[in-house]
Amino acid sequence: KALVNRLMSIGFILGVALGALQILVLPLMHKFTPIKAVQDAARVPSYIASFLQIINGLVSLDILSKPCELIRNLFIPFILLGKHY
Repeated sequence: KALVNRLMSIGFILGVALGALQILVLPLMHKFTPIKAVQDAARVPSYIASFLQIINGLVSLDILSKPCELIRNLFIPFILLGKHY
């Protein structure tokens, strides 16, 4: 439980950081395209995507915690049993 809470916290922090970075680099959009209409059209999807970074951070680290839990549950008993031989 503590591991999952820690991973969720790290995922939330990383998601917020990546979302904030994505919003901070929005003014650099003129480097990618000189067309003003394209810049304006890409602004709203960029805001939506930066918000979704928070959800992505939570979900991806939660998914990564499942294999760690599986490995712990499968291999630690074998390691402990191996010490008794």
